[in-house]
Amino acid sequence: LKRLFEELDRFFADNTYQCDFVTVTDSLTLKVEGLLRYFSEKIGIATFKTRQKGSDKLVMEKLLDDLLADIAHKPPLKPDQKTNFDEEDRILIKYVLAEKAGLNLRNAVAHSLMDIFEYSFEHVVVLFCIILKLSKYKFIETKGDTNDSSSK
Repeated sequence: LKRLFEELDRFFADNTYQCDFVTVTDSLTLKVEGLLRYFSEKIGIATFKTRQKGSDKLVMEKLLDDLLADIAHKPPLKPDQKTNFDEEDRILIKYVLAEKAGLNLRNAVAHSLMDIFEYSFEHVVVLFCIILKLSKYKFIETKGDTNDSSSK
């Protein structure tokens, strides 16, 4: 976030300055995914999965789509799990980061699929909004359990 505000300060001081949205977009995109993984760990949702490959058991990080499905307030495959995660927030994050019909920024950033002209202030704004939305969540200890989350 510091880099975002440095870029904006430079632009406001000199309106001919060309902001570096590449670094800001790439950084914020990965930070949002990192925050989701951190939140998942805090509320007891595994961020990894195991799978068998021949005789070997592999441990790998969950795909972002799987993680987003798991943080739903009441995931379809785990109806007893309640995360208190707002569905509107989850859908926005999925649209911006993971949906092929959406912005799909996580894939584009992780695989360097964006051309320089595709980086925009609009992407930075929506990523900043997601971080603001994520900042409303807090973790509350209830009955000696630290794995419950509560929003707002």
